[in-house]
Order: sequence, then C-alpha cells, then structure tokens
Amino acid sequence: MVKDFMFELTILSIFRQSEEYLTRYFNQVCEVFNDFPKPCHAIWLEGDSTDSTFDLLLKEKDKIEALGHTVTLIKFDLKGPYWPSIKNYQRWLQLATCWNKCLEQLKPSKFTICVESDLIWDPKVVKRIVSKIDRDHHVVCPMLMFAESVRYFRTKLFYDSWGFSREGRKFSSSPPYWKKAKGLKDEADLLQLTTGGGMIITTYETQKKGAWGLDSCIMKFPPEVLIFMDKTQEIYHPMPSKFKTCGKIKRMLMRYHMMIDIFLNNAFRNRGFHV
Repeated sequence: MVKDFMFELTILSIFRQSEEYLTRYFNQVCEVFNDFPKPCHAIWLEGDSTDSTFDLLLKEKDKIEALGHTVTLIKFDLKGPYWPSIKNYQRWLQLATCWNKCLEQLKPSKFTICVESDLIWDPKVVKRIVSKIDRDHHVVCPMLMFAESVRYFRTKLFYDSWGFSREGRKFSSSPPYWKKAKGLKDEADLLQLTTGGGMIITTYETQKKGAWGLDSCIMKFPPEVLIFMDKTQEIYHPMPSKFKTCGKIKRMLMRYHMMIDIFLNNAFRNRGFHV
C-alpha cells in the first residue's frame, strides 16, 4: 500500500497591502523550509490589495516551487475596508473569514504554522518550538513582543494582549504580562494558555480541529487541545510610527524632568539646603 503524501511543514499567511515587508517574509519562510526536509508547503491568501502584493507573491511562488516545495496562492477579495489596528467586530469578521479560507487549503503535513505576515522572527524559532510539541503540549506559540520597545519605552512590551489569554484573562502589554492561574500549568519553558496568537505552531491533526473565531479573530480549539506559550522564544510586531513618536515624547519629557531635578538640587545646595 502506498502511504498518503504528507508535507514536512506548512506555513499559512494572509496578505493585504504587504509589499513593504514581503522581502523579509520571504526570507523567513525560505530559511524555515531549509531547516526541514522537502517538500514543504506555503499557503498564501491575498485580498483587496491595491499595491503589487499579489504579483510579488506570484513571483515568489515560482522561486519556491523551483526548490521542490509547493505554494498554494489564493486570490480572495472581500471588498471590505482597509482597517487600522483596532478592536472592531467587523474587522475581526473580515480577517477571520480570510484566515479560515486559507485553512481550507490545508493538506496533510507533519507540522503547521499560522503566522501573521508582517511579523519579525528568527526562522530558528520554528525548529526550537516544534521540538516541544508532544502529547501534553499540542499547540505552542512564541511570545509576541513589540519590536524596539526597549529603545522607545525602556521596557519590553507584549504586543498581542488581545489574542493571548489565560482562563479568560487577557495579557497585559507591560510586565507582568500574565496573571497566575490555578488551573493552568506554568512550566520552566512553557506557559499554558487559553488562547494564543501571532505564530501558532502545531500538528496537522490538531490544526484541523481549530478555526478562527468570526467574533474575535482568535484561533479556537476544542477544550481537549492544550495550548502553550514558549517563554524562551520571542517574535516581534513592528512598532507603528505613532508609537515611536509617543516613545520619543516620553523620553524627552523624562529628560526634561531630570534636568529640572538636577537644576533644583544644585540651586538648593548652593543656598545651603540639603535635598
């Protein structure tokens, strides 16, 4: 009997107005594919772009397939608004519909990755996380942080405080990012979640049980699926320009406060006061 064909790894992503970061995305995917035996599978869905996103995806499809992999490219226009990054039911519905359409093309694969196309990540993260998926850890996500947050805000900020939760409690953007939970595990490397996001790594069998919630655009699995976050691995969401501006203003105000404190301290000392 001939065994059913199976990909080593499948990466799924959706795209819209994505040309500015596609080179980074392609490099990440190609390096991940190099870390796994052939063949691997990429499933890409593009919709409603007015830039060159679809044409660039089409060209990359030919390049990747020439290396012995498979790319499924889906054109799926919903004619919906191009939303900013906000919490909005209509936005969730639109995004989740695209993600679920992408999942419809999933073929048997040892491992699957749903990853947001604009994220910044070291391809080696995938190999490290895959090694931790077992019968007690069905789905594993890396920590999803804001890129450059230390530079602009002097602390590491967690990005996806909407998608990550424990026992129904959302994550916080600043430390501590999560609250203790009585019913969920907190291991040395892995933290048990109720929901995760950003980059969702699992097996084909488990991923087929999941779907994106139309009311939240959060991946939903049945209760028997155990979801974890790898606390040792970080990936990053680009820092929006408006956040960078806020960070610069905050740093500038802190410098002014420091200068005022120094000036007042020196002034009081010169008059014989101790502060």
